[in-house]
Amino acid sequence: MSRDNTCHCCEPEAELTPVSLYNRPGLTAIAYRVGTFAQFRQAMLQGIARRSELRGLSTRDSDDYAITILEAWAAVGDVLSFYQERTANEAFLGTATLRGSVQRLAALLGYRLNPGLAAVAYLAFTVERRKALAVPTGLRVQSVPEQDEKPQKYETLEAIDAYGWLNELTVYPAPIGANPLAQGRTQADLAPEADGLAALDALAEDDRLLLFDLSHNPEELVVQAVDTEGEHLRLRWRRPVQGGHWTVTTPVFKRARTFKLFGYNVPAQYPKPTQSGYLVLWNLTTIGTDTPGDDNYALAAGDTLHLDGRYEDLEVGARLLMVEAGGQQHLLTIAEVGEAEQKLGPLSDTVTAIKVTPSFSQINDRRKVVLHELLGDPVRFWGYGYPETLAGSTVCVPGRRVDGGHIVLGREVKKKTYTDGEDADISALEPGRQVLLQAAGKTPVLAEVASVAVTEREVVVQATGDDPYTAAELKLDEKNAQRLTGWCTPSLVPFPTLSASAPALNLRVNGSGPYSLSFASKPADLNQAASQLQSALRGVDPDDAVFAGARVLPVGGRLVVLAGEADTGFQFEPADADETTVVELGLDGDSVRPVTALLSGPLAVPLAFTSVAPQVSVSIGPVGPRTLHLAGGYTDLISLAGALQDLLRGADLAPAFCYAQVLVVGSRLLIVPDRLGLFPRGYLKIELQQSENINFSKSASLLGNIALASHGETQKDETLGDGDPATPFQSFTLKKDPVTHVPSAASTGGESSLQVLVNGMQWSEVDSLYGRGGNETVYTTRVDDEGKTVVRFGDGETGARPPAGRGNIVARYRQGLGLDGRVGAGSIKNALDKPKGLKGVSNPAAAEGGADPETLEEARSRAPATVRTFGRAVSLRDLEDLVRESGEVAKAKATWVWSAGRRSAHLTVAGQEGAAFSPAALSRLHAGLTAQRDPNRPLRLDNYLPLPVEVAATLTIGEAYVASEVAAAARAALEAMLSFEAQPFGQPVHLSDVYAVLQGATGVVAVDMDRLMYKRPATMSEAAFQDFLNQRAVVRRTDGSVAPLQPHLRIYPARPDRSGPPWVRPAEQARLEVPAEDVVLLTQGGLPD
Repeated sequence: MSRDNTCHCCEPEAELTPVSLYNRPGLTAIAYRVGTFAQFRQAMLQGIARRSELRGLSTRDSDDYAITILEAWAAVGDVLSFYQERTANEAFLGTATLRGSVQRLAALLGYRLNPGLAAVAYLAFTVERRKALAVPTGLRVQSVPEQDEKPQKYETLEAIDAYGWLNELTVYPAPIGANPLAQGRTQADLAPEADGLAALDALAEDDRLLLFDLSHNPEELVVQAVDTEGEHLRLRWRRPVQGGHWTVTTPVFKRARTFKLFGYNVPAQYPKPTQSGYLVLWNLTTIGTDTPGDDNYALAAGDTLHLDGRYEDLEVGARLLMVEAGGQQHLLTIAEVGEAEQKLGPLSDTVTAIKVTPSFSQINDRRKVVLHELLGDPVRFWGYGYPETLAGSTVCVPGRRVDGGHIVLGREVKKKTYTDGEDADISALEPGRQVLLQAAGKTPVLAEVASVAVTEREVVVQATGDDPYTAAELKLDEKNAQRLTGWCTPSLVPFPTLSASAPALNLRVNGSGPYSLSFASKPADLNQAASQLQSALRGVDPDDAVFAGARVLPVGGRLVVLAGEADTGFQFEPADADETTVVELGLDGDSVRPVTALLSGPLAVPLAFTSVAPQVSVSIGPVGPRTLHLAGGYTDLISLAGALQDLLRGADLAPAFCYAQVLVVGSRLLIVPDRLGLFPRGYLKIELQQSENINFSKSASLLGNIALASHGETQKDETLGDGDPATPFQSFTLKKDPVTHVPSAASTGGESSLQVLVNGMQWSEVDSLYGRGGNETVYTTRVDDEGKTVVRFGDGETGARPPAGRGNIVARYRQGLGLDGRVGAGSIKNALDKPKGLKGVSNPAAAEGGADPETLEEARSRAPATVRTFGRAVSLRDLEDLVRESGEVAKAKATWVWSAGRRSAHLTVAGQEGAAFSPAALSRLHAGLTAQRDPNRPLRLDNYLPLPVEVAATLTIGEAYVASEVAAAARAALEAMLSFEAQPFGQPVHLSDVYAVLQGATGVVAVDMDRLMYKRPATMSEAAFQDFLNQRAVVRRTDGSVAPLQPHLRIYPARPDRSGPPWVRPAEQARLEVPAEDVVLLTQGGLPD
């Protein structure tokens, strides 16, 4: 007889308990109940029939006592199986729901849940003027909350010395040569210091300026305004410069009045009466030209001019520009003013007569002569400008140079004079000091000071990479050459006749003196004056290099006085018996202008060079270096000086180069840069190292009092309890939570702020006590189920036991972390600790980083990585796992790319909530990874690149559903799909996926897609966007236009980029930039609201 139960009639009505269970892998919850109340009850009821002793029990009613007992046990089984299932779920990492369970399971893998990280921000401190203070580690500041926010406390993580002059420096790119009077210009910077201030005082709106050079027709400019920008004075005029021949040396004067010469308005012919007997005959007389005479427009050569009227306020010493027919010009100075009777033709009058110097040649036609009255000194321009963008690693701060280590910064022009600045000691800007560069509309850039120097117009000659010899052979290198400083006088052409019969003057040197200087005789010319003054200087103290090496040279009609050592303060004063010579020679304090020169070592001629192609590198102040290519050799110093001067003048448009002079002084060369007779502009020149390219406007600012701070507040020292050597693994719980953890370059996991002191000695935190010696003063920490931090010590075998003592275990820590600390730029304003001299504090850039304590879902995904990485990165996935270890990085994608001809690992990262990391934070993350990988393999970190997309669709709603509610649910689902959290890096967006998400919303009957397309960023031009679309190979219509509905949007992982450095584009992510605008969902059908 067959035993096959083909009809299943003999099978029980319910599956007998325990129920057989099967759970497939990857479930978020497992079924582990062996039965429910109903199953247990039915199984026991069916068991009654199988037991012979119970066969007489026929009732199955619940009100029977026997059945009631069975049901009670079924209820017990139901409860026990329910909790058994809960317990079983807590035994697996993927299904555990309690934080404590996840912690215990992760601990089996050596993984601890991340406690979270504090956000960090760079603080800029403002110090009172001319003050300095020490900003300590732990200085407390607090944010000013926005609506619905709470104030967040921050503390500095480093100590700095802060200075008033470093609060905020206006920085510029290195200046370049610029023609202030170039054709088309409408503004130019005036010369610095007293020369610019003189023009500021003399000029006003609508004043007339006259440009002339005795070779071209004069040009008039009408002043519009004189502006000030820090130390700079800028002159603006109404109409662009017309001439293309004006330069920085073109004479420019304020023009007052215009005169004509007497007789300019006499007609060329007039009737002249003659007597003939009793008759008067009128004859037409013609006034001639070219031959001076009574009836002639011509004037004989001389030094006296008769104006066209009487002018009472002409002053001796005033300048006149005389312009003749054909544009011939003469610059004249009035030597004497008087009146004289003049007659030409029918006109006679008493007019102003002026005697001028120098004398003029014959004037052929007085009618065509115009005299322009020039007021005051010439308007002097700077001759430099700044590039439009600050894009390099060199920044310059304008100021007044004091010496090689000090400069006066922060001056402004107010009330037509410079305000007092601050004396800056550049040693405060030590290499490695962090600074922030900022400009309007730009994210501040963190940089480090690489080097700093005070520069003006000193000449520096160095060897080039191709020629290490020529600079030394010219004796112009640092080892052989000597930098000299001094003064130059105004032009002494013609040379003045000194009033004193025995000329003398006094000299002070750096405030000491006075020293008496006497001339051997009354000098007749500039050369004699230079020779006698040099002898007098050297005779003061032949043993002192300042005097013994002093030089006085005639250069370009001026006296140039150079001290024997640089930065020596020569100050000339009137002698007791001679108050005129110092003024007549232009050596008084109001007349002299500073000079810088470079004196070579002694040279022997003929001079031959070792290099086949001799060259040197030359910098003058902030300009340069420029490479000069010399000829093969020189037979005399004069030809060498001439050649070097020509090379300098052709090397750069900057006046320091193109007006440089090279003189022969004995057997040496003397290089005198720039135009003589003007004050230079000094600079604090700072070389920076930054991790990202700068592209700021030419006027940015540098914040020098910068300190890194993090979210969290230091708590008062907390006594944990008493040490008890008799208790193994003694543990204590901190009273406050969470303990602040800050990002660290030493590890991707962050660094705890907790310090535990036992009997005043700090013990060290370790990950585990396993393997530790019995004398090692270490402890471990863990976060319990309530979020409290528990400190645990050893048992004397694995880690030391705390010694006995009353309250001898003390904790010192900071409290606070998480995304709440990520405050916006400018939010941190309140200094809770305010050292004397501190004026204010702010965060120029938004706080970054930070992470909330790790969630259970995050722990489930990250914990298994522990046994894959073992704390080191070998594969690309290891890089992703390690960089996400602390929770600061929310997403990471590692890719192999080709860069610089080699295979490199590229890691694209994003912070929590899609935040980008600053270059400094990327460098820190890179350093943390490098400590856990092979540093010989190239690795680059970049922020992800979000690509905005647009979606539009029409939804057909079921008749039983409210259309607006269904549309809102569909929108929420689509926004979730395209959110930062859901979209992987480098994941394309397919039209089918969008259909699936929208169609999946309850109540949606049909979806009609209208648009799936990239969104053009606001900063991208239409042409650039079209290029972008072409690179993405978008589908186009037959007419060439882009189809609004694309089958898919290409979103790329990291890949090579041929357009330029850094040659790699980071991974992309599709995002909704503005969900309310980028998602358009229309509905049809359904119920109304």
